[in-house]
Amino acid sequence: MEYYNVKGSYINPESPDYLPLLKGINPNVKYPVLGHGTFVPVDKRVHKDNYIAARRADLSLKPAAKDRMETVDTGYDKEAIGALLKAYKEAAAMHGLKMLSPDDLTTMALVEGRSNFGYNDYNVNNKRAFNIAESLKEKGHDRYAAGFPAAIVDKQMAAERLKVPFYQVWNGAGPKARAYNQRIEQSRYAVEDPRNQGLRNFIRESMGYKNPKKAEADIPETQDYVAQAPVEAPVEIRKGGTVKMPSGYTQGSWKLI
Repeated sequence: MEYYNVKGSYINPESPDYLPLLKGINPNVKYPVLGHGTFVPVDKRVHKDNYIAARRADLSLKPAAKDRMETVDTGYDKEAIGALLKAYKEAAAMHGLKMLSPDDLTTMALVEGRSNFGYNDYNVNNKRAFNIAESLKEKGHDRYAAGFPAAIVDKQMAAERLKVPFYQVWNGAGPKARAYNQRIEQSRYAVEDPRNQGLRNFIRESMGYKNPKKAEADIPETQDYVAQAPVEAPVEIRKGGTVKMPSGYTQGSWKLI
């Protein structure tokens, strides 16, 4: 069987595979009380049926260059992306969220090179974000996926309060955060690359994205996206896979992010 390494994926913390994973790292592991409390491995090996290859923007090349793309593929996990976006779509329908568009999320995935779009945790002290995560868990979403919409809402609220772009608060603070926002904006062309249509279309399908006014090829992706009532995306996802720990991992040397 063919397996590929991906970053930013996870094992469902409610699955029977999760606790043995943690016990293999630290036999005395205890769950944290706050946040999603889910261990995210550095690398996860996913089956080829769950794998999407894409190419990221290479901003080191001049704008006039023929192909401003990296020369090797970056891999993504359909199972992880599907779980996060299923929770996001349901949260939007339940709570009336102003959603990021599918191409916003595709750009984030490409810039991050991670299946979780750079999501780490959510702010449990933000009452709205906390309630969103709790409501999704009650609907059956795993606690890591339930925290994804909560994290986005928390950052959207912070961006509005600070009057800065969303991407400037999504990942870090200060000069690095401003540079991250600039990188997002400069990398948007990568979404149109033919090699990225598998990732782009999977994200669209997972969000149930439809535009009745225009053909898909002409869909503008800069407007706010509003979710409709939850509809299961027609996506087959083959579960399974293994995770790879970083070389420095030893018993007791692990962290939750």
